[in-house]
Amino acid sequence: MPPEFPVRIRTTPSASRLSRLWLPSLVGLAVALLLLSTYQRIIQIDEAWIGEQAYWAARDGVVRSELFRGFLHAEVRQLVYHKLFVWQAAGLIRVAGWSVTALRLLSLAYLGLFVGLCWRYLRTLDLRPCSRWLYMLLLLANTLVAEFSFTFRPEIMLMTLGFASWQCLQLAAHARRGLWYVAGAGLLAGLAALTHLNGLIFVGAGGLLLLWRRQAVAVVVFAGPVLVCAGCYFLEVGLLGAWAAFGQQLQPAVQPEAGVGAGLRRLLHEHKRLFHSFKESPLSVCALLASAVLYRHRSRFAAGWLPELLLYTLALLVLLAVGSQNDNSFYTILYIPFLVLLITAAFDRLPEDSHWLNRVARVLLGAYLLLNFGGTLYLTSRHRNMAEQHQRLVRHLAPYRGAAVVAPLPFVYNGLEHFAVQGTFCYYLLAQVQAQSGAPFDFFAQAARFQRQLLLLDEESLELLHLPRPRAGQSFGAYHFSHRFESFYIYTYAPPRRP
Repeated sequence: MPPEFPVRIRTTPSASRLSRLWLPSLVGLAVALLLLSTYQRIIQIDEAWIGEQAYWAARDGVVRSELFRGFLHAEVRQLVYHKLFVWQAAGLIRVAGWSVTALRLLSLAYLGLFVGLCWRYLRTLDLRPCSRWLYMLLLLANTLVAEFSFTFRPEIMLMTLGFASWQCLQLAAHARRGLWYVAGAGLLAGLAALTHLNGLIFVGAGGLLLLWRRQAVAVVVFAGPVLVCAGCYFLEVGLLGAWAAFGQQLQPAVQPEAGVGAGLRRLLHEHKRLFHSFKESPLSVCALLASAVLYRHRSRFAAGWLPELLLYTLALLVLLAVGSQNDNSFYTILYIPFLVLLITAAFDRLPEDSHWLNRVARVLLGAYLLLNFGGTLYLTSRHRNMAEQHQRLVRHLAPYRGAAVVAPLPFVYNGLEHFAVQGTFCYYLLAQVQAQSGAPFDFFAQAARFQRQLLLLDEESLELLHLPRPRAGQSFGAYHFSHRFESFYIYTYAPPRRP
């Protein structure tokens, strides 16, 4: 039987020294750009949405949402949410207080944990030291990783749990007590699913890998912790007997189409996620080339971790395509570490006699770095101090403290403790529901029914709700356009007088 990895690139001593010098330096540059991009990040809708859930969980012990009051009883209790992620954030709020910066540090901490675990794992593989640095460069330079490492969303946490589950499965193949590692892999995959339902892809891929190894006992051991985590997800629903409410809240978050045909259609459209923009396309192209190189030389490594990596990665791609609620490109973060590992392995094994392939690979690598560094710099250029802007608005509205208001979701981080904030996006969802019945939707009439005393709308809110830009003296139903403060149009409740 031939050795597993006989093909290596012969490098001169000077080239080897350049690799040892430049690759760590580029990794340092990637880290610097990532940290630079954290300056005054714009608050995303999801950060407000999930953050408010964690706030009420920390304060009242119940996950609910005032931002979405009136939508599927969200103000009473939310049963469908990113459970483990929200629970962690609630604990963080109790310790560090209520701020978007503190919550974003949770994602950054998971990235740090991932880097530590991954570096240790890379040292166990038969890769050259420069290839380990190449892996870190490709990962940390990625614009999506840079963006979501300081965004309060669960993707980086999912990435870390999923990759740790893969590591345990690899350790199980060689350890004397391998079933303990299998159980650990099942626990980590189950925790990923408890964090976000997309984490189920690690459950499916892990189970498939064990079946491919023909380890029936290991499959049962793997499934045990997964079922425990699944029980934790449904424990609250079962204790409350709120299955009907759970089904109603779950429906907007799942695909409206079900069945094999719908899954195949989503699979055929998966290229929209992988080639959505410059953020995803370079990685996808490099991964395709790497897979082709590894497949062409598959006879040289017919056993070991690489065939399993190909199988596991393909399973993740297919399962996410078939099961995810939409084609959001940032969901690729869940399997980016595996694509990068495939690319790194292909670079490490480029045949020395294929000069054109070496040149193409280096051109693609250069394009990948330029596009992703450029994307991170663009992310940095879009900074805006939303917290300070919202603080000024809170001070400006001091006479209305305690009022019920409608505002953009990001306002919740500064306005939640001063006002009863309902989000403009809630009205967008209510309009979508009402449109299905064919009835027209009146934003101002709906706000009056919710007894909102102030409406705080910015340009994005007007566009979202299809509202005209107000002029001085205009009235809209029970609301009068009062004035504009910086980027906010302020409407006050002024019901018509009875004769």
